[in-house]
Amino acid sequence: MRRRWCGTGWRPSRTERRRRRLTGIDSSSTRRGRWRSGWRGCSTASRARPRSRPVRMPPSDARVASVLVLFNTVALYGMERGVIEYFDLIRSEVRPHFLVSRSIEKLNLPVFQEIRRRGFDVSFFSDRYDWPKIGRPRSLRHLFALVAAMFRGNRDVLRASRGRDGVYAPSVSYLFFALIAMPWVRLTGRRVIYHFHDLGPHPRWVLRVAACFITDVLHNTEEGRRQMLAAFPSLSRARQVVVPYPTERRDGTLPEPVLNALGGAVNVVYIGQVSRHKGVDLLIDAFIAAAGPQARLHVLGDAADHEFLRTLQQRARAAGVDVRWWGYVSEVHGVLERADLYVHPSPPSRFHESFGRGIAEAMQAGIPTVCFRSGMVAELVIHGETGWVCERDDVASLAAALRALLADPVRRRAMGDAARLRYERAYSPAAVRRASEGWLATWKFKRGAA
Repeated sequence: MRRRWCGTGWRPSRTERRRRRLTGIDSSSTRRGRWRSGWRGCSTASRARPRSRPVRMPPSDARVASVLVLFNTVALYGMERGVIEYFDLIRSEVRPHFLVSRSIEKLNLPVFQEIRRRGFDVSFFSDRYDWPKIGRPRSLRHLFALVAAMFRGNRDVLRASRGRDGVYAPSVSYLFFALIAMPWVRLTGRRVIYHFHDLGPHPRWVLRVAACFITDVLHNTEEGRRQMLAAFPSLSRARQVVVPYPTERRDGTLPEPVLNALGGAVNVVYIGQVSRHKGVDLLIDAFIAAAGPQARLHVLGDAADHEFLRTLQQRARAAGVDVRWWGYVSEVHGVLERADLYVHPSPPSRFHESFGRGIAEAMQAGIPTVCFRSGMVAELVIHGETGWVCERDDVASLAAALRALLADPVRRRAMGDAARLRYERAYSPAAVRRASEGWLATWKFKRGAA
């Protein structure tokens, strides 16, 4: 029934009043008089009526918590896959609602296809045109563009957070879009979840401000939790949760050129961004120094810096080594099952990994990993048992490790078997689910509760 405010209370619409006249309900009826006079027309007895006691509901009537996931990204690499697969794993207790960029829908990028394939709820930022990347302004015009993007982003997050039980930010850059929403979320008794995906330098002032509102902090490893709390002690007031990324098996049909290239060679695989901070240039130089006639390197990933990619391709071509550049490949498990060695070349002098999803996928496939001691990577790889951890982040150290394992297939197989057992024990979806049980128990609500 439609009503309108008449100054002293809610009054029925003109159509409703006409219907009442035709049906014999006069204007002096108690029901209409109460509408006309609003709350003041109600009797004191009705206002003083005691509320009924709340009914204790059975556990089966618990409702599922809803969390707004800030996900303004166009890539689909380790962090993005980790967030998507983790929320898919716990969606029976915590239902995610992804707030994503409009660009990934217009371009139908793989990250949007993955979110849609899993049936997640999605809403969009108001970025009809691409927003600038959050960072130090290069000019006055760039500063105005950053401020405008942050204002619109904060407005979008504030609107999308209505009706949600919490807001999840997977990195520092997303906190810039939640500076207004975080105080409101906390004032209304809801949660703010922050996930450490990068152990490198963080803007301290942002995390100090956000620490006043963050209620839950997620870490991928126990050592990462200790390091981050030592660097940001103000976050120790929040609930600390250590959960590794789940790694799902992604079966599918490999493209025929990729399938053919995996035969008749000793295959070395790298999965991730082709960028300097990931150490791909060190990998190419080490492979040139260590590769034998049967060795073949497969690089699975795209490059944002195409000039950097062309330089590496020319360097490999000039050295005469067999390097295949496949770009983005979704069915990585099919590649890893046919591989002999996985390399994770992120050097600690450039980047501090919080996990290393490619390593977990290699462990799942049963192949050893060669890596540097970058961030928490060394916590995943046990040197001499499941792989080889290089102590120095230089080409010579990486080349020596490649040379030793490429020449010893028996040792590679033993390390691969140990890696698979470690994956089942600590990084499989069942293990991640067990590690999350304590945190998920704090999300139990009764239906109708706030």
